[in-house]
Amino acid sequence: MFKWVKNIVFLLLITFQMLNVTMIDAKNTMKIRELGLGQPLEWTIIEDEPTISYTFTKNNEQVWESDSIAKVLSSNVEKFLELLQETTIEEVSELNVDELVKEYELIINNSNDTLLFAHKEDQSYLIFRDKTYKLLNAVPIIEDNFVGYFTEPLSNSMEEISEFILHNDFGQLTFNQQHPYTKIETAPFISQWYVHTNLDTVLSVEYKIMEKIKSTLINLYSVQLEEPIQTINQSTIQIDIKGKDTHSWLISTINDEFSQLLDQKNNIYYLVRNKDIDVFNLPLLNYSDNFICLLPLDAVNTITMESQNNKYRWDLTHNLHQDDTQIKANHTFEINGKEIEEETARKLYQYLALLNYQRVATESELNSIKTTKPVAHIQYVFSSDKRTHERNISFYDLNESEFVVKKDDIMEFVAKKESFVTLFEQMKLVLQ
Repeated sequence: MFKWVKNIVFLLLITFQMLNVTMIDAKNTMKIRELGLGQPLEWTIIEDEPTISYTFTKNNEQVWESDSIAKVLSSNVEKFLELLQETTIEEVSELNVDELVKEYELIINNSNDTLLFAHKEDQSYLIFRDKTYKLLNAVPIIEDNFVGYFTEPLSNSMEEISEFILHNDFGQLTFNQQHPYTKIETAPFISQWYVHTNLDTVLSVEYKIMEKIKSTLINLYSVQLEEPIQTINQSTIQIDIKGKDTHSWLISTINDEFSQLLDQKNNIYYLVRNKDIDVFNLPLLNYSDNFICLLPLDAVNTITMESQNNKYRWDLTHNLHQDDTQIKANHTFEINGKEIEEETARKLYQYLALLNYQRVATESELNSIKTTKPVAHIQYVFSSDKRTHERNISFYDLNESEFVVKKDDIMEFVAKKESFVTLFEQMKLVLQ
């Protein structure tokens, strides 16, 4: 299905192989332009299953337009036609055309010519005026195809996105820049976006994935459909986007490669590729930074770490002073009364800062540890907004490899024991 999209890419890349034309017998080969097509002024491309056709017409300003595509990327249409005309072909006679698998048709409307592209195994062919030609210098068909080569991206006409609500296979997630944290607690998080769910914990959205989300929301490559496609509804995603304007998208799966997107505000259907929208169908922790408690060390006053066999107390001081040119900071680090070099302390703190949630705890897992006592505890005392704050984190045995984590009376996540064990091993090495 949709092999024409793959082959457009395939045809566009053929020219990169044309440096090798000297290896082909020039007596038996020709360019598609030598078939006498002339200069296309109007042409149609047709693909079956489902049947989709696009007609392109060059207007008086020599710009390509289409009734079926809202915004045509005219430069790409021109490039496609130029490269198509330069494709090298060779006529073949001993070939049963019934064995060929049709890919797509390209109809030059102003000359009533039809170019039928097909393939057999790994070889692509062109059928034109009852003759069959082999496409030479061919490169492998690209699996990483894309929809919308001829179209400008579906744009959200929003100068600012303030919030979007995502309903996917994993529940409802609300993304915005609201949070319950102190200024220091938000400092390490680059995106400054947060995800809210039915859980009490609000998590920071990881920077790279937030950039991908925003890019997709603002510019999504798509093809406008004249009629909606009957979908299997394997998966349906709804996205409510709020900003200077408001949009609502309803996305339904068609197959493994494509989905249908309904712009509910304008009642327009689009064809989009799944790889472009997969960012909208992830579980919660695939969006978030997942750190249990990530604080800038320069704002931390004390850290108390306790396990069944060990207890460590960090005491930190941070003094600022100004010389003639700049403000400088002096720090001291002590663990259990032993002064630690700054570089060593900061490296050690990384093991602590990078403790993270692995997954959301199930209700039965939370019930299983209700009557148990924590096996480890970490307390942070830090300064932010001219006040002193505390964060208390307790760890409860769940199984051989996992803890249930309780942070400030909220118990919702599971963490791996492995990183916790590594942390205490590093503490011992520093203090031995």
